[in-house]
Amino acid sequence: MILVTTGTHDGQFDRLIKRIDEIAPKIKEKIVVQIGYGKYKPRNIEYFDFAPSLDKYYKSARLIIVQAATSLIEISMKYKKPVITVPRQARYHEHINDHQVEFAQFFSERTGIKCILDVKDLTPQLLEKYNRKANIKKDNLFILQDYYSSFFKKMAPLGKNRIDYVVNLISPKKDDKVLNIGISNIPEVEMAIEGIVKECWTVDIDKEKLSKAGKFLNRTKLLNENIIKSKSIKKEYFDKVVMLEVLEHIKEEESVLQWVHSILKPNGKLILSVPNNNFMHYLHPVTYLQHERQYTEQRIRSVLRKAGFSIESFNIVETWTLLLNLYIHFIFKYILRKQKKFLTFSESANNSYKQINRKGLNYIILSRKS
Repeated sequence: MILVTTGTHDGQFDRLIKRIDEIAPKIKEKIVVQIGYGKYKPRNIEYFDFAPSLDKYYKSARLIIVQAATSLIEISMKYKKPVITVPRQARYHEHINDHQVEFAQFFSERTGIKCILDVKDLTPQLLEKYNRKANIKKDNLFILQDYYSSFFKKMAPLGKNRIDYVVNLISPKKDDKVLNIGISNIPEVEMAIEGIVKECWTVDIDKEKLSKAGKFLNRTKLLNENIIKSKSIKKEYFDKVVMLEVLEHIKEEESVLQWVHSILKPNGKLILSVPNNNFMHYLHPVTYLQHERQYTEQRIRSVLRKAGFSIESFNIVETWTLLLNLYIHFIFKYILRKQKKFLTFSESANNSYKQINRKGLNYIILSRKS
């Protein structure tokens, strides 16, 4: 049996699955594929999304084809089966960067297994005859461990804080046209990217907030409009749209996402954040006064899919300190009548942006127009 696994990363790896499905009829051996969050459903091979454990598949497999994640080391050492690694690549929207390519190439050089970058190099002849197991001797293991440790230390974290994380998701380029929906009193996202991108726009219905925020900006175009009724924004004009803590305030949820879809270029990105339906939010006064809804993971994934977006990065961020900061801010602003920096307690919240989390107060999502 040949086992192909894409891991648990929340992005698709359809490029690999399509290729395996394409060549499967020419291979006499049974092929089983774990497709994860992929959209492509194979026609010629047995497949499943996820399983509680892949142990039985690893033990039964003659050959394992795997992405270049930490599982590559574990599989190679534990099961001692022939292994081919196919790293996810950013240009195919399979990951947010190319760290898997770098690690896969290093690992293959040190262990002798095959690293495939172009899936067309996966041929029936290769898979039928391939029998190369990873050669991990004791001294080689230390080299791999040192490399893996130093490699992830030198990699920039997902984000040092909220703004850094968002800017990393935007990945601003000099030819980009970026629209931010909903202005902040201090427009930190626009401040960070306006000097990099070709065009930076911000739209909001609050004229006063736009005016205050405009004092911090030099190259950002400010629009005082209702987004759905906007006459200033053309179809398929923007490369990226940013929408942070806005969707939960809007009654016309589906209409807004459809409008965002329409103004994005093909393959354009939407960077979105919404509140998680966490019990802590019921201590959040804005939840009752301004929010139309909270979001479960199932709901936000569903509404994005219906609006024509595919999710590439999904994380749960922020901690209980978000509420503590909010109450301190209110006390100083409305009772003591003094200005107080909002992020009084920030270390815990900032740490949530440095990693992938399973719990938190907000969802932050990178999706792409499909």
